[in-house]
Amino acid sequence: DAEHFPLQTTQAVTAWMPMSAIPGRMGPLSFARGREVLSEVADLEFDKVGTSYDEAVAQRFVERDVAVQSEPFAVGDVSFHSALCIHTAGPNLTTQPRRALATTYFADGARVVESPTLISGTWREFLPGVEPGGLAASELNPVVGRRD
Repeated sequence: DAEHFPLQTTQAVTAWMPMSAIPGRMGPLSFARGREVLSEVADLEFDKVGTSYDEAVAQRFVERDVAVQSEPFAVGDVSFHSALCIHTAGPNLTTQPRRALATTYFADGARVVESPTLISGTWREFLPGVEPGGLAASELNPVVGRRD
């Protein structure tokens, strides 16, 4: 998520909660476990508009025998994962929609990157009124905890 979020921090964690069961055929989240996997792909250039990066990561993991764990999710399951956790979701091979709620918590004081890209998606919907380089804080993103 660190490459996808329009934030100048990697201090972020996402809570991903399925709204219905997500069996294997529906493409549940898959994870490359361990922090060391970041070093396996550190030299790959991130593609900000296409899928070549995802394809290169998948190929690198195959070449280097990196284990990727994919398991179904039941209603009530929650994935908490760091913005530095390499993950993906497979294709949904069913006729049922894959619905999940994702909530991301990020460090107080984080700023929006200077040049958000298409990969950042519709970030303005989630940070209304915030401009590139500005403090990532809005009525939709209140401070929920602060260390003093």
